[in-house]
Amino acid sequence: MSAKTCPEDPILAATGGPIDRGEAMGSRRERGWWIAAALACACAKPTTSPTAAPPAREAKAPAAAPWEPVRSPAGAFAVEMPPGVEASRRAIAEDEGKAASYTYRSVEGETMYVVFVTVYAGARRLDDREAVLDVAQQRAMSNVGGTVFSTRSADVAGHPGRAAVLHLTSKNIALEANVRLVLLDDRVYELVVLAQRDKTPAAGADRFFASFQPLASEPNAFTGGDEIQTLIQSEIDEVRRCYAYASAAADRELAGRIAMHFTIGPEGTVTACRAGETSLPEEMTGCMVEVIQALKFPRPSDGKPIAVQYPFVFDG
Repeated sequence: MSAKTCPEDPILAATGGPIDRGEAMGSRRERGWWIAAALACACAKPTTSPTAAPPAREAKAPAAAPWEPVRSPAGAFAVEMPPGVEASRRAIAEDEGKAASYTYRSVEGETMYVVFVTVYAGARRLDDREAVLDVAQQRAMSNVGGTVFSTRSADVAGHPGRAAVLHLTSKNIALEANVRLVLLDDRVYELVVLAQRDKTPAAGADRFFASFQPLASEPNAFTGGDEIQTLIQSEIDEVRRCYAYASAAADRELAGRIAMHFTIGPEGTVTACRAGETSLPEEMTGCMVEVIQALKFPRPSDGKPIAVQYPFVFDG
């Protein structure tokens, strides 16, 4: 009997190809399927035929690779995670307002570590912390496809938050998600450690949760275009996704220049955005507007809006 094989990327296995912009805007349930599926693949053990020769003596398992620091200017946090962190961003719409959702995940052995960050683009205040955490808990349940086993109040990086344990089953494997939730300003953080039930590595989970630190969301005044360029460059993969989407729609490699005109409001959110004159198609300009509108910049120290013109060049 041959060993079970798992796809390198469960998203590709589920969709039959790379994610396109339409699929990336799918439901939260679709968003979270790959997490449990990927871990179930990692946990599945290959089997051997009863008539097979006795296995060779097992070599000593190599030491785990050192964890690496992860710093997200867009999500405004820092954390330590196992190496090989994969990151993605998407625009979503929720009752609290338009938001950008960031996902960071990595796997060590049979344990997956995930950070979900939801950054609300509007200046609307999220005053009812418990209600917002209720929504975040429901989102965590949807992200991993689980049900609540237990919940309690918890300190998260020195801030009042919530701890929850979720139970789920994927590919006939019982899994458990240990979750930490916290609301800070206009950002909701969900920290998830996903492993086989009753096999969560305590040292890894403790290290992951303890290393999480929010970053200042309102640094001092802009020193020029450096902060703007740094933040936009941190989201360059989303720009490339717009290019791939528009090129696929046009059935050709696109080339051209586009200047994005946008305004950073007193809260650091993008209050207005439009594309300048360009030969690039509407699929490209519309996608670029969505990317820019989802960004959260430092708040201007003088409280006044900042008008920005930022050029992009695509050479095909």
